[in-house]
Amino acid sequence: MKRFQVGILFFIIALLFFFRLNSEIFKNSIEVGDIVKIYGRVEGGKGKILKIDDKFPKERLYFIVDKVDDSFVEIIGEIQKIKHNNWGSYYKVIPNEVFEKENHLKSYFIRKIKDITKDYSIELEDFYRATILGEGELIQNDLKEVFKYTGTSHILVISGLHIGIVIGGIIFVLNRMKIEKTMRFTLAFVILTIYIATIGLTPSILRAYIMGGIYILGNIIYEKVDSKKSLI
Repeated sequence: MKRFQVGILFFIIALLFFFRLNSEIFKNSIEVGDIVKIYGRVEGGKGKILKIDDKFPKERLYFIVDKVDDSFVEIIGEIQKIKHNNWGSYYKVIPNEVFEKENHLKSYFIRKIKDITKDYSIELEDFYRATILGEGELIQNDLKEVFKYTGTSHILVISGLHIGIVIGGIIFVLNRMKIEKTMRFTLAFVILTIYIATIGLTPSILRAYIMGGIYILGNIIYEKVDSKKSLI
């Protein structure tokens, strides 16, 4: 009976995940002259599009905008120019309206990374922000090509590898505090959720988060490791 209930739970989670993908992914084409609503962080006049018209982009999309202060913003504006390359699409946006939508947790982590790397090159800061906060757009294209050539470009985007490391680090710390197992993994899930909320719920991050959440849930309900179940 217990296995049946767990199976139903996993099925519901998968169903909700695919429903979210189908309903919240931006699938429309964008052309010069279109009016769009963009959400993302501006830094030095450019940034990655985290949402467009209130949906997650299917591909890597970036925007360029003039005279907007560095922060998380929502911009309603006109597409003036479009450029495509191997790493994504870049849209020059003429803003009609700009609303500040600050993510205080992420801004806090950015400040901490800047403090840690202040005595080093800007490239190291960009690498830290790419691997910790998922801001791979900061990495220069020539460095991206090096990672791509060595087959390690997945390091520059938040994936299951990162979530696995984060969970492992959290569990390692909590194990040393000698907390009861159920409470330990419950705290791990809460901390993981805060981290994911900080870096943003893009589809790839959400996918990795669900994977990590199911692993933690299995430990909370004392579910044994099963390769077939994990594959499903």
